[in-house]
Amino acid sequence: MRKNSSWYEKYANLSLCEPYGEVHALTPVTARNNQPSVKVGDYFLHSPYDPEKEAERLANNHFKSGHFHILIGFGLGYLARNLFNKFTDKKDYLLIIEPNLEVFQYALTTIDFEPLIKSNQVGFVVGEKLPELNKYLELYINNYFKEIVIIELPNYSQLYPDLVLKIKNILTETTRDSLLNINTVHFFASDWQQNFMENLFRAIKSKPFLDLLNKLSCPIIIVSAGPSLTKQISLLHTVQNKAFILCAGSAITPLLAAGVRPHAVVSIDGGETNYHIFRELDLNTIPLIYDLVVHRRIVAEHNGPQVVFSSIPTESGLAKWTRHFLRKEIGYLLGGASVANFCIDIACKITSGAICFIGQDFAYTENKSHADNHKNIKNLSGTEIRNNERYFEVKGYFGDTVLTDTPLQAMKRAFEEYILVRRQTGDQRSIINATEGGALIEGAQNMAFKEFIDTYCTLDYSQEISNLFLNEEESENIDWCHYDKIINGERKKLLKIIELCQKANKKIGGIKPGQETIDADVLIYLDKIDKKLQSLLKKDLMHYILGPVAFRAERRFPEQARESRSERCQRILTKSKALYQDIYEASLFTEKCMEELLDKFQALKEINSMK
Repeated sequence: MRKNSSWYEKYANLSLCEPYGEVHALTPVTARNNQPSVKVGDYFLHSPYDPEKEAERLANNHFKSGHFHILIGFGLGYLARNLFNKFTDKKDYLLIIEPNLEVFQYALTTIDFEPLIKSNQVGFVVGEKLPELNKYLELYINNYFKEIVIIELPNYSQLYPDLVLKIKNILTETTRDSLLNINTVHFFASDWQQNFMENLFRAIKSKPFLDLLNKLSCPIIIVSAGPSLTKQISLLHTVQNKAFILCAGSAITPLLAAGVRPHAVVSIDGGETNYHIFRELDLNTIPLIYDLVVHRRIVAEHNGPQVVFSSIPTESGLAKWTRHFLRKEIGYLLGGASVANFCIDIACKITSGAICFIGQDFAYTENKSHADNHKNIKNLSGTEIRNNERYFEVKGYFGDTVLTDTPLQAMKRAFEEYILVRRQTGDQRSIINATEGGALIEGAQNMAFKEFIDTYCTLDYSQEISNLFLNEEESENIDWCHYDKIINGERKKLLKIIELCQKANKKIGGIKPGQETIDADVLIYLDKIDKKLQSLLKKDLMHYILGPVAFRAERRFPEQARESRSERCQRILTKSKALYQDIYEASLFTEKCMEELLDKFQALKEINSMK
């Protein structure tokens, strides 16, 4: 039978990727111990004496249990197999990156690595497919936090120095972005849960974003709050209704200060800081497009037209629950770390016209954080920049270099990836960066803002813009029974979860310290509780607040090297107790939010009954 038969047809007849740098000839060789090996150019990919022994040594030096291992260079698979053979933890993972397709094709016919191919704990990226690598890493890095090991096959840095550097840069950037996302989720978990629950009340009468799809043909100008907005803001007065002005979050303050009232403002941030930006602004004539997790008081205090959307994928448990509760599909938007990431998705989905963005610096242009008149504007001093490693330079709009940091670069990469996906799916409309400053945005066409206005903003779109937010006549009758039934039903489930967690921790608390094993009756009891909890939690109502719980439990109690049986037993018990306690506290918090939501419905019900 042919070696690696499941993959032979997939890779054996592929043409080589475009060579990266200098092309090196592949030469099969035999090591001193008679094992097959290979040279690429003048470089051996394995030991010329004993490839297997070299691989064992490297695997022993680099392997870490429960970690995500990234191997740059497959060669003939000696090191990959030795790493794989050390797997004992279900979390062990190996991602193999082989940039040379010819080497991989030779390996297919020379050695048997079928076990690696079939394992769900091993992944392959073959050929120079850096965009695919980026997406691959994003899927896994969030689950491993800092538990990542990078291993390089000997001589790959000499053969492919630029490519290896690119791969390492992608690893660094993706890891940095993922850590930023993880920290954000952990910091805002409780706020997002409370915002979601309270915003459901206003979402009942808000227009679903789905109703806006493909309703416009006009250009859309996305206005962000970057420093370069200051020099362009006056030109917005010349646009009037010749384009739809979409305000990205906090850019509302410089816009209003300049006397510009956008056609809509988008808000997604669930933090208190975001609320303070919107507080006391006169926005009732400006439609608000909001995510269900935006700060609850922004939605509650806005009395103008409202459009609601969700940043949770439509097939998730929480999205299905939301549809059932609201009795309507509100629409999903693809976003990122910035409100501007949501704005470009909004723009692409509601119009067939050109998309333009201004104030989208993704950088500290002229050492400023925001445009003039922004509530949080900050000027960076030379001393602060020199003494702070968070700041670094990237390629600028004009081919120069500009100052930026990790959060801004994460937003920019998400922006660029979105544009790339739109192009790959056939969207060839004009996407124009008219910021005239800040960082270069790959995939967008640079154009002066005045030139964009003169080229694209030539027709009057007043009618279609004014029709966009018109609501159909709605009945004032609210089906109170529907909401009462759902809310009270969920409260009963939450109270049951609380009870189960208390029982589980009471059982764990009764186990004597120092035991080497957990009694079978205790395991059976806890297993029954776990099955009941899984059933009660499957609808994902506590999506936001429970998100960090399992993550914390895994990382607070890692397996220790050479731990005794009693130490292992105690670690598992402590970890389980912490997990039950976190679920207990999350359920208490969510039940309180449910109670407050029910009170709002009851108050409105009483008001309506008196009419």
